[in-house]
Amino acid sequence: MNTRLLILMTILVVSISACSFSSSSNQSKHHSHVDHIHTDDHMMTSDHDGSVVKHDNLEISGAWARPGFEGGNSAVYMKITNSDVESEYLISANSSRCRLVEIHEIIIDGDIMRMSPVGANMLIPAGDEIVFEPGGYHLMMIDLESDMIFGDKFDLELKFRNSEDVIVSVSVPENMVE
Repeated sequence: MNTRLLILMTILVVSISACSFSSSSNQSKHHSHVDHIHTDDHMMTSDHDGSVVKHDNLEISGAWARPGFEGGNSAVYMKITNSDVESEYLISANSSRCRLVEIHEIIIDGDIMRMSPVGANMLIPAGDEIVFEPGGYHLMMIDLESDMIFGDKFDLELKFRNSEDVIVSVSVPENMVE
């Protein structure tokens, strides 16, 4: 492996890992519309305990995030499966744990590795899946409200074009496997 590429990959891993940390005690003081919208709708909520959130023709599984520091960034990973005959689009995501959530991807172009926003309307093809994983697509949590530490859980709202919004419980696992 080229030394230059190894250095760039190391910098990228360190920068993504330097996201944010937040304790459960601080989590309750941060409220956003995610905490109370759609209370009478069919919006789904789930815990990350190996379970799968099934909503309409979507299945969301394996949601986890990296630890990070207040004011820093973190990344959320998961798998979204679309079992419908129609394509679906992930429009956006948000959480009360950060100022902004953007859909990003890591692109390797020759010896250069870069992270760039994908923007809204991320295609989830009919009968297919999108995997958010280290070194690929991820949901970048920007400007964390508080530290996120191992063992924390928080809600992440996913907005889709055709399906109703889904709230997924994301954990910061102690045993992160990449």
